[in-house]
Amino acid sequence: MARRVEPSESLEQSLRRLFGFPRFQPGQEEVVSRVMAGEDTLAILATGAGKSLCYQLPAMLLEGTTVVVSPLIALMKDQIDMLAERGFKNNIALNSTLSDDQEARAVARIAAGSVKIVFVTPEKLEDDAFLSILKTIAVPLFVVDEAHCISQWGHDFRPAYLALGQVIAGLGNPTVLALTATATPAVREDILVQLGLPQTKTIVRGFDRPNLRYEVIRAENEPAKLRQLKSLLENGLDGTGIIYTATIKNARGDNLSRAKVKALLERRLSNSSIDLQARAALEEAATGSPLIAGNRVDLLYDGPQTMNAMIAAIAEARDNINLETYIFDQDELGQRFADLLIAKQ
Repeated sequence: MARRVEPSESLEQSLRRLFGFPRFQPGQEEVVSRVMAGEDTLAILATGAGKSLCYQLPAMLLEGTTVVVSPLIALMKDQIDMLAERGFKNNIALNSTLSDDQEARAVARIAAGSVKIVFVTPEKLEDDAFLSILKTIAVPLFVVDEAHCISQWGHDFRPAYLALGQVIAGLGNPTVLALTATATPAVREDILVQLGLPQTKTIVRGFDRPNLRYEVIRAENEPAKLRQLKSLLENGLDGTGIIYTATIKNARGDNLSRAKVKALLERRLSNSSIDLQARAALEEAATGSPLIAGNRVDLLYDGPQTMNAMIAAIAEARDNINLETYIFDQDELGQRFADLLIAKQ
């Protein structure tokens, strides 16, 4: 695996030269070092911890084309735009927004070996013709972003991810970097098994951070939950309040109407999530401007129904948001979540 780094240059010097950052964030350097050494890695890094840099820096240093599997078009666009702003323009996202002519030109560039990073959906890698092209070029690094999508135990399972292990083998087993913001031990194990990398090292930098606060509110039934919600609202919330319900029906139901709640009601099924652009738009609708910093209060009225979903709901918060989360708990899942956090302290 060829490195395009001057022998006297350290990874931190490469970071400053290529991206302008003075230093790595916690966890990044360990991940990048492993990738540059050709070691497969599963990295669990919180939202805002700089997961994308963990493949962007190696991609710019390694010879060949890095393949990044991403489940969302919005995420691809964000990454392409951010790279372009830093002067890296030899990158492509293959997705359904391209016309036939645009896709043909993009694929031709990939086949010519002139692309540094190609972002693809997992479904695109089910295309045998496209895979045949990837097999003709140097692919030093294969990145699985939002890797929890490969696990049937995860909160956002996506079947097309299950074929990635075969894709990796078909490409000659390039170095693999799997990334996600959160995954329980069972999901981590499943990710590695599905990718065909059961002995791979996992690097975990947990989602629990100083800007996050959690409180579990025990409520044995719906009337008790409503009383607790009213009490919280009457005492005032320090920041923008968002109430999460399991279904739209619950959000528009009589209970919450009688509580006279003026807040954003987002549908959050236990096994689904919302993409970043949609979340930003929803927050803007609730607050009048995108919530990119400040105080936010999340009230999980129906509470995620699995531990994976609960961790994911909170791990999305970025470091520049002070997030206070109240979990209305009827089945002791919230208490088990609290016990997990205490055990990690």
